[in-house]
Amino acid sequence: MTRTLAQAQRIVPGLLAGLAACAPAEGAGIRYEGIETRMLDDGLAEIRVALSGAAEGSAVTAYAGCAAARLALARGAAYARPIRMTTQKSFGTWRADAVYLISRERPVAGNPVPASATARACAAKGIPTV
Repeated sequence: MTRTLAQAQRIVPGLLAGLAACAPAEGAGIRYEGIETRMLDDGLAEIRVALSGAAEGSAVTAYAGCAAARLALARGAAYARPIRMTTQKSFGTWRADAVYLISRERPVAGNPVPASATARACAAKGIPTV
């Protein structure tokens, strides 16, 4: 437990900085158009999000990460690890279709999203998670 906490304390600042870098600025005119989640298997979730008014695809990527963090917390998990994500822009609307592994323990591989810290950062930035 102590080792996991120490690892999280090392990586959380970098993850939050990355989230802050790709999150939209407040008042940027972004309209969050919804989140759809579907459990594919035990611990495997598909998340679809859409937004408009963003110039960059990084805004929809951050939105999906926020949704994954909230889903992990709702399921009593501490991490959401992205498996795959596709993004596209059509007629001014960005869409992301992502699959995340939701887990209580920190996944060994990949870039796991610490759910609690990420959900707080999303709330602070005004990015919806439900």
